Amino acid sequence: MIRNPFTYEPYPPEIVGATRSLMIGPTSGREVLKIKVEEALRELIDMDVSVNKDDWRLNLIHSEIKRLYDEEKRRSCISDEELKAYVEKYFLFESIFEKESHTSGDPMPD
Repeated sequence: MIRNPFTYEPYPPEIVGATRSLMIGPTSGREVLKIKVEEALRELIDMDVSVNKDDWRLNLIHSEIKRLYDEEKRRSCISDEELKAYVEKYFLFESIFEKESHTSGDPMPD
């Protein structure tokens, strides 16, 4: 979808007054998740942020979402609000905790 939207869309959504939106579901890859996390961070902290596709926090969010679908606790897509909660948990709160524990002499995870 990201590399070649015409694989999934017969025409650009802008032609009919719509916009392209990416959904997070059971088969979503890390690239889509990365883009959605960057969007959420942009909204939360009002700053452009680039997230590495191999970021450990992104992997944790991906694992939690995948587990929801694997355990059949989820059928619909993850909403933007739900994703923001994951972003807050792992990129804002978790990062503050990691920074505080690092200053106390504990090593930071890779």
